[in-house]
Amino acid sequence: MGTTLVLGELHSHLLYLRGPREARAVLLHLLDDPVHEWVEVPASLVREAVVNWLARYPDQHFSSAVGVILSCWEGGWVATAS
Repeated sequence: MGTTLVLGELHSHLLYLRGPREARAVLLHLLDDPVHEWVEVPASLVREAVVNWLARYPDQHFSSAVGVILSCWEGGWVATAS
């Protein structure tokens, strides 16, 4: 399982590292691959991530995407990291 927030962050990195054509191709490939399950991230989950992870560990450089992933694990959305 992955979140659309993670896809957005990946796309930003790929734009910088590989350019728009390759970034777009990777994004479409991941969206079309039936092995991946993508879930939308509601604003309430982003808020939870900011409060429970980013604010709780202010010395860490967590992105909002990482905070959401940690909130998903903590909330039982994901049983194990794979």
